[in-house]
Amino acid sequence: MGEFLGHSRIGRRVRSRFRGIVAGVGGAVVLSSVLAACTSAAASTGPVTLNFYANPDVSGATARIVAACSAQSHGQYTISYQVLPNASDQQRQQLIRRLAASDSSIDIMMLDVTWAPEFAQAKWIVPWTGSYQQQAEAGTLKPALETAIWHNQLVAVPDFSNTQLLWYRSDLVKTPPVTWAQMIDDSIQLAKEGKPHYIEIQGAQYEGATVWFNTMLASARGSVLTPNAQGVSLGAPALTALAMMKRLATSVAADPSLGVQQENENRL
Repeated sequence: MGEFLGHSRIGRRVRSRFRGIVAGVGGAVVLSSVLAACTSAAASTGPVTLNFYANPDVSGATARIVAACSAQSHGQYTISYQVLPNASDQQRQQLIRRLAASDSSIDIMMLDVTWAPEFAQAKWIVPWTGSYQQQAEAGTLKPALETAIWHNQLVAVPDFSNTQLLWYRSDLVKTPPVTWAQMIDDSIQLAKEGKPHYIEIQGAQYEGATVWFNTMLASARGSVLTPNAQGVSLGAPALTALAMMKRLATSVAADPSLGVQQENENRL
């Protein structure tokens, strides 16, 4: 899953005059320069606080970027980092409840890649236009950028993305598997030898299981929707994906807590 930056349409009165201007992307310098443009129009009213709702970041990088952006405004504004819950579904729930209630305290949001169309359709985020759209598109990978387009408008901007990696113990697995079937077979053999053998994957009923299925479906050369997104595709590739997921879930390779496993549990 990736993360997007979105700018709330539900602004306080001090910012109502520049509702079409949106937040920056991808780093302290760009984010600061765009937000400075937003707040300069309201400079006569004094410094404002821009609330940035984002997921928790234990690395401290988000807090450092927020502090740097605030400092670069030279007192024109202060960005307040509002930490959302750990689970993505709870993050979405909190945001949509606030936005549906016309909460004017939300200025900038970190959105999961799948939320942008929903938020845009509800008119909770402002499209990127003009020079700000050009800044956002410059140097951004095209496939990531395309996921932020809704009804031919750039409604959010990719901030960062992540990918799936296979972590394995080289003391137990000399040659890493290249297919799920091979990985499960390796796990079964390790179990027979009385060695650590669990395959850790997010099986909880939240975005983790959804991403897992989508990945398996793509591996089987399938997709959820037809190319024009007007119909359901699935078909035989979906059955292949589900069969492999079932094989893992019902084998000794499965962690006993697979059904509630999320990222943090897997990392531990």
